[in-house]
Amino acid sequence: MSSTADITLKTAFSVVTVIGITGNILVCLVVLLNNSMRTPMNYLLVNLAISDITLLLFFTPLFIFRGAFEHPTGTSGDVLCTFITGGTFAWSGGYTSAFFLVAIAIERYFAITRPHDIRKRITMKKLKYVVGTCWFLALAFNAIGFLVQRYNEEEKFCREEWPFAHSPKVYSALSLTTIGLIPVLTMFVLYSRVVQTLWGQSNRCTSEGFVKVAAIRNRKKVTKIVLTVSTVYTLCWLPELCVYTTSAYDHSLVKGNIAYPAAVALVTVNSAVNPLIYCFHSGRFRQNLVALICGGRRRSESLRDFDDESHSKKASTDIQKMSTLVMDSTAVDSLSQPAIPVCHRSNEAHV
Repeated sequence: MSSTADITLKTAFSVVTVIGITGNILVCLVVLLNNSMRTPMNYLLVNLAISDITLLLFFTPLFIFRGAFEHPTGTSGDVLCTFITGGTFAWSGGYTSAFFLVAIAIERYFAITRPHDIRKRITMKKLKYVVGTCWFLALAFNAIGFLVQRYNEEEKFCREEWPFAHSPKVYSALSLTTIGLIPVLTMFVLYSRVVQTLWGQSNRCTSEGFVKVAAIRNRKKVTKIVLTVSTVYTLCWLPELCVYTTSAYDHSLVKGNIAYPAAVALVTVNSAVNPLIYCFHSGRFRQNLVALICGGRRRSESLRDFDDESHSKKASTDIQKMSTLVMDSTAVDSLSQPAIPVCHRSNEAHV
């Protein structure tokens, strides 16, 4: 790779890393510093942000600072490659993102298609098991990375040292399947059902009235956010997994060219772009983010539209005042209590 291309890639990695780490830290703070945000759905998004921070942070010695320092050799070099400069923790963070996106897709599926079945929802009690399982699966799948990363005297840096010639081929194929194809297909199937359920009833006259329409409208907002995040993941990760698999079968096809660094750059973009997606789709997120940066917290403008249940309760309260009805706010989430029989067409332009 030419020096110009190397400088360009390092600059791009640096910019994306700074933006990504800063943005994901702000996402965590916005959620954790607002009591109304401490919900299962939002905690899944926080863990997604933490996994993105892990990937970006541990990619810096591999793609930004490489060549800027003399790497230790011998045993100390092997240890450093295993835990810091080899990028194993970075890939573990990236793999965790895949599992959390699948968990979010499952949560959305049951929340939209089976709103009455509380047993299928992710509660705060179940959340710790979901989070622990996602991190465990990612670390377990990538545990082999801690075993094969070693310092290479010829390259003066870290390199995978596999015990058998066919090992990288098997592992790369498993990575493409486990981290790429299975999560993407799972999210596609689940979100197809979610979209069919939500948008299939958007223009239909309903007898449940304003309460149900408000809940459906808010659930569309949440679905748009996570669907966009999942789409970006697919577009950014599949090229890298394909290039990695190709390299394992014939390293000469990618050796010395820009294909692999460019594919990895897409992965870092995926980790950095999620906070921008939240800002683009959520006005209240922007308001709370500005309040956080300015050092204030707007209690009256709590960011709730990350989670459709909490925001639906607010919509229920507003509608109660307008219609002078007295009804339980939980009816918005379960959609089990009928409101005024009103025919209402939701305005998609404001969703």
